[in-house]
Amino acid sequence: MLGMSCGYSGPSAIDISRFPVEDAQGLRWPRRPDRKVLIHWCFKDAVAENNIGKTIENAWATWARGIGSAGAANGHNLHFERWKSPKELSYPYCYMLPNVWDPQIPEAAVQVYWMENSPTVGAASASTGYIANGPPGRHNLMISGQATDREKDFAATHEMGHVFGLRHEHERSDRDQYIIYNCRNVYGFAEALGACMADDNTCTEDMLCNDRALALKYNFGGSEFISYNIAPEIPSAYDYDSIMHYDSTRGSNDAIYGADPTNPSLYPMYTVDATGATKFLKLRGHHMFPLFMVSAGDVSMIRAMYPF
Repeated sequence: MLGMSCGYSGPSAIDISRFPVEDAQGLRWPRRPDRKVLIHWCFKDAVAENNIGKTIENAWATWARGIGSAGAANGHNLHFERWKSPKELSYPYCYMLPNVWDPQIPEAAVQVYWMENSPTVGAASASTGYIANGPPGRHNLMISGQATDREKDFAATHEMGHVFGLRHEHERSDRDQYIIYNCRNVYGFAEALGACMADDNTCTEDMLCNDRALALKYNFGGSEFISYNIAPEIPSAYDYDSIMHYDSTRGSNDAIYGADPTNPSLYPMYTVDATGATKFLKLRGHHMFPLFMVSAGDVSMIRAMYPF
């Protein structure tokens, strides 16, 4: 599976990047003297390995099925490898003891961890791209019990994209040309706006829906839909099929769409066709491995970021 290209026509077919000029280099993982871009990772502990070991394996296999193995033939030099000392037969965990990082593991290694189901914990999360400075564990990928067995593999593949440095496709600066986003339809909007206005009578709907820090302050899921107002490094086609694109149901509020679940305009994001009819975005995240894949645009982005 690691050598498969999944039907893509080669590294020169699409050579594009959708990364903000100011951000691109900062998000890319550094290249070693041997030209490899090597991202080491480790499980935080045995709990993580027992709960999501296969999930992480499937997520990387999905990326590898799209981008192929690193090399000239596939046009990239990205390696994602679990860290192991050449002197040991087994893989160590990130932490020797709670809050004590194993000193033999590079501090920049990605900590992969599991959290039990909790109302305050999302299904999955990850750090985005390379972070030059900070404590061990600053690069991380989390899957929680809130992700169902049907969702875990897709969620991990999406979050792995963040680790590589990819942001949400639907947060591109030009996204309003391709999708309709209605902040009011995101779950928790009324509660967040009410709390914001109670704290500050100058708080407005526009502020909550467009200020990421403010949305995060009030734990509003709309923070995951706010556009990055930065021009792309290299213009490219909008990718509805990207593993990094949410579907129409993400963040939806059943109190709003419940009256008419077939009406796309009652969901956070949707499209409008040439006739003016509203359309759902492609349903994502409800297929188990290996029944989903990264898109051709995702593959091209990895090649553009980490060329061989």
